[in-house]
Amino acid sequence: MKTIRRILFFFFFSNSVLVQAQDNNGMRHELGIDVANALTFIKRNTQSYLLNYRFHFSEKWSLRTGLNLDIGSGNSEGIYPDVKVGIQKNRREDHWNLYYGTDLTFSYFKSNAVTTKNTRYGIDPLIGVQYNFNKRISISTEGSLNFNFYRVRTPGSFDPNANYNYYRIFIGSIGMVLVSYHFK
Repeated sequence: MKTIRRILFFFFFSNSVLVQAQDNNGMRHELGIDVANALTFIKRNTQSYLLNYRFHFSEKWSLRTGLNLDIGSGNSEGIYPDVKVGIQKNRREDHWNLYYGTDLTFSYFKSNAVTTKNTRYGIDPLIGVQYNFNKRISISTEGSLNFNFYRVRTPGSFDPNANYNYYRIFIGSIGMVLVSYHFK
């Protein structure tokens, strides 16, 4: 209970101090896209989020989110949302930012052609580097170690092996090149 009171006190009463923090040249918001997939025209990396957002709530800490969304009505298409939410610690020096953090991920897959539904839950520790060309534009890349748990469900199937769970551990985000725009 004491910890909850401390968190609430920090959130409500230190908010004015956080607003005044001039991290990242006064730019608190960062919106970015991965340009590696667009430039190489190679198969899209599923770990590379289409839209990325970072909120720098202090000089050293940032909240991160990412979103992939693919919805189609064709036979080989379906519903494929993929989201991440995380936190990163920044170490800024001149134009450089070295950071590390962790993302929690969720992905869902339901094809229009088959009744199978796949759900993925994950946790991804990461490390990255960012270079700021000026106060508005930056480029970054990162690597992560992805720990994912998968649930595969086929409703209405009589096969006893139709519903199963499995896990997968792999290195992700390698090759991601994120170009970001910073704003207040």
